[in-house]
Amino acid sequence: QYGTSSQDYALSLAVDNLGYIYVAGGTQGNLFGTNLGDKDAFTQKLSPTGQMASAKVGHPSPYKSLQFAWSGQRIALSYPPVLANRLPYVYAGYLCSGIPGAKVSRTAKKEMVIEGRGKQVVINPNLLTYQINGKAHKMSAKPVMVGTDCYVPLDVMKTVLPYPVHFDAKAQTVHFDPPQKKVAWK
Repeated sequence: QYGTSSQDYALSLAVDNLGYIYVAGGTQGNLFGTNLGDKDAFTQKLSPTGQMASAKVGHPSPYKSLQFAWSGQRIALSYPPVLANRLPYVYAGYLCSGIPGAKVSRTAKKEMVIEGRGKQVVINPNLLTYQINGKAHKMSAKPVMVGTDCYVPLDVMKTVLPYPVHFDAKAQTVHFDPPQKKVAWK
């Protein structure tokens, strides 16, 4: 059993094909280390026998965490999607999921650069545009920062990723639906 004397709560639970259990939730206590603010987000990975394999506490966020599903299966993420300004946002680093072998770096201007297989995506957290291979594209809203992490509106994922991405508002879930076979890049 894991927990503190403060309020701790699980929001999402998933099991992978090896039996590992993933828990995502929140805490107001010192769960897995020092409390970073009033309410902290956490992810925890447990072995099939319930032993702790890993745990991470995230930065406090003014945004509501959303569920995430990959190919229809809910998964707990270290950087869960959030609802900000009434729009779903996803951690910009997850753009790598659609660019095999991609690497993420940051520029002196705090831009996030994702590069791999002849594709480069540049996101400046202060602008309403982003670039794909040097060509500017407009976002539906500016990126938001959750701690030091840049989140982009879901429409950026829809443009960059080579598979369907959508938000189910009723279930409060962001879906990435990659096909089982290789796909062509957008």
